[in-house]
Amino acid sequence: MSKLSPQWEKAGVLEAVFDQLSDALVLYDPEFIITGVNRAAEKLFGMTSEEMVGRHCQEVFRCAVCEPNCGVLVGINQGPSTPHCTVRLHTDNGMERLVVMRTNQISNGDGSVAGVVATIKDITEEAAPQKREMIAESAVTREMINFVRRVAASEATTILL
Repeated sequence: MSKLSPQWEKAGVLEAVFDQLSDALVLYDPEFIITGVNRAAEKLFGMTSEEMVGRHCQEVFRCAVCEPNCGVLVGINQGPSTPHCTVRLHTDNGMERLVVMRTNQISNGDGSVAGVVATIKDITEEAAPQKREMIAESAVTREMINFVRRVAASEATTILL
């Protein structure tokens, strides 16, 4: 963080700020143990903060092994900040979510890594517009939609009606 006034450097103030973020915020230590989450993370994972804090990230993210490009792993092992990476998470209710993750290292005064903060944005709905189907009630509307799809898939540049 760039700079906070001393009166704003209180845990309660920072918690209020974190809970206002629309993206999930997950803090974890170098052993991949989750040390803090915000409300958006609770909503994304379908778990309370009490259920997540103190657990290994694999238990919460529902993955068997660390994937090479996982933002959590990259955040610990690489530089202070990582580019966005796309990860598939499995939530507590069994749903698979496609997310973009970005991590930043938190360092101790001596330069060693104390932990990592990860911001996680759920892009499941944005990434799957092709999965949405238009439902047409009438046969004429369904026929017209199918015609438009065939024309769109063809190399035709002109349509004669």
